[in-house]
Amino acid sequence: MAEAITVPLTGWLAQRFTQVRLAVACILLFTLASILCGLSTSLGMLVFARVLQGLAGGPIMALTQTLLLASFPRHKAGTASRSARSRVRSDRRGTDRRQLDVAL
Repeated sequence: MAEAITVPLTGWLAQRFTQVRLAVACILLFTLASILCGLSTSLGMLVFARVLQGLAGGPIMALTQTLLLASFPRHKAGTASRSARSRVRSDRRGTDRRQLDVAL
């Protein structure tokens, strides 16, 4: 739920605080929230840390894609996008596994 709240706000937040600052802040806050999840001693503390993770994690996907595309020339944008995309494939047993494309 918390992630669904912050995803639409990503554009406004990026204009207000710049994309790089927002990305760094979100990654640091997400990392801190992850540590808090591991250190939680009660259900309430765990729920709080997970909500914090959702709030910080919402903008990360859009920001990383935007920053990646901004760092490449326009004619190489497709290559940059393909190299960073993770693909979900199903094996014969029907379970999903993620594979990261690293071809540039």
